Amino acid sequence: MNKILIIDDDRELCALIKRSVQSEHIEADFCNTGKEGLQKLKEQEYQLVVLDVMMPGMDGFETLEEIRKENSLPILMFTSKNDSISKVR
Repeated sequence: MNKILIIDDDRELCALIKRSVQSEHIEADFCNTGKEGLQKLKEQEYQLVVLDVMMPGMDGFETLEEIRKENSLPILMFTSKNDSISKVR
């Protein structure tokens, strides 16, 4: 079965995304910090990561860099940033 990991500091948004994907028969886990997300990725196998850019502490870009050191799974980045530098990065 397909399984995704949602990493976002907004708990309500995580729960909403989780319910939405579960309605499509896709399993989902979520965590609220980049550090927690990296730990989950070590413990379980996922087919996709949904990652927020704007998080306190370890932001989405830092989390992405750490994920890429060990994993090449697809990552969907969420951001409210509208600047060109963030989009290109």
